[in-house]
Amino acid sequence: MESLRSTAQARVRTRASSVVDPPQDPGVTRRGGGQPIRLAAQSEYSLSRQAQDAGTEAVGPSPEAVGRRPCPRIAPVATDKIVWIDCEMTGLKVGTDELVEIACIVTDFDLNPVDEGIDIIIRPSDAARAQMGEFVTNMHTASGLIDELDAGTDVASAEQQVIDYIRQHVPASVRAPLGGNSVGTDKQFLQAQMPHLVEVLHYRIIDVSSIKELAKRWYPRAYYCAPAKTGGHRALGDIQDSIRELQYYRTLLFRAEEPTGDEATAAAQAVSGA
Repeated sequence: MESLRSTAQARVRTRASSVVDPPQDPGVTRRGGGQPIRLAAQSEYSLSRQAQDAGTEAVGPSPEAVGRRPCPRIAPVATDKIVWIDCEMTGLKVGTDELVEIACIVTDFDLNPVDEGIDIIIRPSDAARAQMGEFVTNMHTASGLIDELDAGTDVASAEQQVIDYIRQHVPASVRAPLGGNSVGTDKQFLQAQMPHLVEVLHYRIIDVSSIKELAKRWYPRAYYCAPAKTGGHRALGDIQDSIRELQYYRTLLFRAEEPTGDEATAAAQAVSGA
C-alpha cells in the first residue's frame, strides 16, 4: 500500500543497534568497556514504565535516580519482537474504503523474521468495490489481487487469524510495536475495521518512512541507493520490502556499537542546552 499512499501524497503536494548482553550481576553494568559501575538498588528502577513504553528490560536506574550521572545502558530483551503489518485497501478514505488484504510478519530484535508470515485476502462489500477508483483498480488488477477478492474471507475472520498468528510469537502480556512503511495509514484502517487487533499492539510504531525521510535530508547517498522495492503492491511483499529497507538503513546509519554512558549523557545535555 506504500505506493498508493505515495502517489496520493504526490497529487496533493507534488510530492538497530547491537544487542547488549545483560551483566551477570543485575546491579552491575559497564561503561564503554571500562570498569564496572555499581548501580542503585532495585527500588530505584522504574521498570514498569520502561517495560511498557520501550519493551525493554532496564539494567540501570531511572534518570530520576541517577540525576546527572552517566546514562545507564539498557539491554534489549532477547525476545523483543516487532509486528510488521501491511494492508491493501479499496482506497485511502477510512470511512468508506475497506481492507482487501492484510499481511503480517513478526521479526526478532535484529529484524530477522521468525517465519514466513501470513497473508489474508478479505472480500470487500459490493459498495466499497463499486466506488474503487481507476488508479486503485488498475493497481490491484496488475498485482492479481482483484481476481482473488471474491474468494476472500470476512474482515472479522481475518482479524482473528492475525491476532492468533501474533500470539504464537508474542506473549499475551506483551504489546509489541507495529512496524511498516507509512504505517500510520494502515493503523487508521485497523482501528476502524480491526479494533481488537490494535488492542494487542503497542501504541508506539516503527515507521521506516520516517527513517527514510531523515536519510534523504542528512544522508542522501544512503537514501538514493536504497534497495529497490519488489513487493508488487501486495501486502506480504510490501512488508518484506519494509523489513529489508530497515535492515539497510540500520547497516548504514546506525552505529555498530552502543555509545558509552558518557557519550549518551553528553549528547542529551547538548540538545537540551545543559
